[in-house]
Amino acid sequence: MKYSIPKAFRGTKSEEITQTKGFLDKIEKHFAKDDKVEITLLLTSFDVYEA
Repeated sequence: MKYSIPKAFRGTKSEEITQTKGFLDKIEKHFAKDDKVEITLLLTSFDVYEA
């Protein structure tokens, strides 16, 4: 488990996180992607090849 936790989170303690679910939610928010940005990048790359 130690190696699957990103270095940014290793050894950190939080008073507000008391359960594993809260820890996993915090990690999910940290690595969440913005779909609009990804869609815009894909559309831009398609426009380049159409011209």
